[in-house]
Amino acid sequence: MRYHTHVSDQTLQAIQNNEWLETNILGDYSSSTLSFKNTRKYHGLLIANLEQPHGRHLLVSTLEDAIITNDITYEISSREHENIVYPDGLKHLISTGITYCPQCIYTLDDIQICREIMLLGDQNTTLVRYTLYGANNKRHTLRIRPLLAFRSIHKLSTANDILRKDVETVYNGFSIKPYESLPTLFVQSFDPHSFIYTPNWYYAIEYPIEKERGYPYKEDLFVPGELHIDLQPYAPVIISFSTKLLTTTENPIILWNNEVIRHQQINSSEHSITTTLYNAGEQLFTTISKENSNIVAGYHWFDSWGRDTCISLPGLSFCTNNIELGKKVIKTAIDSMRYGIIPNIFGGNDKSHAFNCIDTSLWFIWAIQQFMLTEPQQQEWIYENCWSAIKSIITAYRDPTISGCTIDESGLIAAGTPITQLTWMDASINGIPVTPRNGYPVEINALWYNALAFSGYLAKLYKEPFDTYYQPLDTMRQAFKERFLTKGIYYYLGDVWNNNLLDTSIRPNQLFAISLPFPILEKEYHADVLRTVTTTLLTPYGLRTLDPSNPAYKGICEGSQEERDKAYHQGTVWPWLLGAYGDALLQSAAFPELALQQLLFFLTPLFTIHLEEAGIGFISEIFDGDSPHLPRGCIAQAWSIGECIRLLYRSEKEFPTVFKTWKNYLASYKEAPLYDTTTLTRYLK
Repeated sequence: MRYHTHVSDQTLQAIQNNEWLETNILGDYSSSTLSFKNTRKYHGLLIANLEQPHGRHLLVSTLEDAIITNDITYEISSREHENIVYPDGLKHLISTGITYCPQCIYTLDDIQICREIMLLGDQNTTLVRYTLYGANNKRHTLRIRPLLAFRSIHKLSTANDILRKDVETVYNGFSIKPYESLPTLFVQSFDPHSFIYTPNWYYAIEYPIEKERGYPYKEDLFVPGELHIDLQPYAPVIISFSTKLLTTTENPIILWNNEVIRHQQINSSEHSITTTLYNAGEQLFTTISKENSNIVAGYHWFDSWGRDTCISLPGLSFCTNNIELGKKVIKTAIDSMRYGIIPNIFGGNDKSHAFNCIDTSLWFIWAIQQFMLTEPQQQEWIYENCWSAIKSIITAYRDPTISGCTIDESGLIAAGTPITQLTWMDASINGIPVTPRNGYPVEINALWYNALAFSGYLAKLYKEPFDTYYQPLDTMRQAFKERFLTKGIYYYLGDVWNNNLLDTSIRPNQLFAISLPFPILEKEYHADVLRTVTTTLLTPYGLRTLDPSNPAYKGICEGSQEERDKAYHQGTVWPWLLGAYGDALLQSAAFPELALQQLLFFLTPLFTIHLEEAGIGFISEIFDGDSPHLPRGCIAQAWSIGECIRLLYRSEKEFPTVFKTWKNYLASYKEAPLYDTTTLTRYLK
């Protein structure tokens, strides 16, 4: 996404809050704020995704860079220390933004300097380019001090005597290997330069967002020395930071230009909402091997999660025509199965996968179902590669020793204990669930029913005995209605049935009983469920996780880990739920075309304002339940992006005129449109 802003008193705070993120197919990333001042422990220039030690490691945190002109030093970097910003390069910053990569422009008397950051798409390498604008007879020298962390992204670095301070001279630069367990860092420039070895620790750098979130927030970073490069007007210089030595055939200028070409190919000339989201989704895939890929659940701190992968896959892959990459993700999930169960968290190897959930495998079946709906010509591939896995899943769920689930005489499914969290609402505090959902969760039974019905459909399609996968679906539907259907202003579905008691909290999980391709709830109640959800839970950024009138409702998700966990599923808004909401609306509304029109205009802030805040060009993990619904959590969440893509894909496919009108409106969007849920509900029934 292309984004630029001029720095002023009005925008200075925003550019220190809003963030950019660049990733590559290896799972590496580079990220900071638009001001280039790191505010999280997760921010850095080069974060490498390693096999050993497994996971993402922050190697280069930031640079202390400056321009020296006739013995006057102009600092252009910024760091936060206790009660002070030092250096204070922000005072020189006049413009910041993203074209093919993040950039900042600084004014230094009669010259300007532009800094750009480029993460290469296929190697652990970040390039930093500087261009001097404005000509005079003075000598201008670029001075760069790299600040190194060499740690897991989840940790902080502390000054120590173990770190190896020695550097070695290499082709066009130097190398350093601070710790034996982590890779060597190569710092190179193919432009004439000098390196002065001045090893030093920079102490007590602060990350204010970590402080806000209740985590340790002070860090010491190591500086091995400084590079000096003379600058000439309009002649860019490039410095590379990499885990590999760049050779004579890997000139940074060529690497930079090739990366620009790659970005041009990815970024369509049409800067629309669909291309923005497609490009955002593309950044969440990582390659494991030639045949396997996975999806990072969210940046900056999530790894690859099974549930998130299965939910986001249709939008990120099938709806964007990225079919081959999607097949690799499916293969990864199947290869990771254990006795018919897909992991909730994918580890670094088969022994480190986590299987602490009851719905990932059911979401996998749904993902394959969406694949078939989107790409019906893939039936043969699904038969050859997925059908056996689907049968294994159904068999596993019927065996409580494998799945941990029990299926009663009606065919409905139960799982969990008072101290387990096995659904997507999984927050716990000191081992106690914030939202206890043991028993019969409403969406788990909707997913189970859908899985059985789809399996039966496939059995007929592939001419296999239907009875093997058949469950008394009519009996399930009747039992489900008797247990979950309740009456408020409209009929709606309770959240969990357990010990003959129904939790009547109004939550979005009931949507899946009417949104899945094979809905478990009878059609006559769909409109009422949809109206209940619309009037109590729908916001311009997603769906609340709890009715605001509920005494347990928490409208703000901020503070310490415990404070945030209390709100995480107790009112906080989740954009990923819009996929199910859109399905339900298009399948159940009395006037779906008019209802869709209202919905798209209602959601306009999510697809305009939000894409220029938090993570630029991405959709956040969560938002506050209370207005103004501030973004929280991860700045780039896979299922938020994937399900929003799927919502827009289906909208355009089924009602292209409505979608085109709304899409054109986005280009001129200035303020919130005059649409609300009251207007929307008129077209639901």
